Amino acid sequence: MKINQFTRIHGQKVIFVPYEACHVSKYHGWLMSDELQKLTGSEPLTLQQEYDMQKSWREDDNKVSYQGKGLGKESLLIMILYGSQKLHMKRVTAKIGLMNIPSIQLFTQVGFSEISRSDVFQEVTYELVLSPTVIEWFQTEVGNFVVKEGENNQT
Repeated sequence: MKINQFTRIHGQKVIFVPYEACHVSKYHGWLMSDELQKLTGSEPLTLQQEYDMQKSWREDDNKVSYQGKGLGKESLLIMILYGSQKLHMKRVTAKIGLMNIPSIQLFTQVGFSEISRSDVFQEVTYELVLSPTVIEWFQTEVGNFVVKEGENNQT
């Protein structure tokens, strides 16, 4: 998404950076895992297809072994806080595969509620209203995070 193409968000355990060509090889390696493909609803791509995908994400004006260490939780909370503060989101909806128990547990742990279930698509839809109480709790959980914008930020 071009609106935040130079944005870096620094949490306590994670740093979000724009998906650059230098990241493709590592990302491609991660997504060779059958488990990650299943949990993310992804299909295997060739390395060239992954480079093409990265390029399309960077140019699209309309887009946006570490398990058990709290990285997913911090990532989720930071992205929601960023969305609330910078994009003025009032609610977040997530569709998760029925077999993706870790994601279901994470989203319910941070306050998402199930609003629908589809046996046809084998997914459940969760929603979280971003009330002041929710935002305050997320900020307490995350602590400080830093948003850096501008072309001079290094990946």
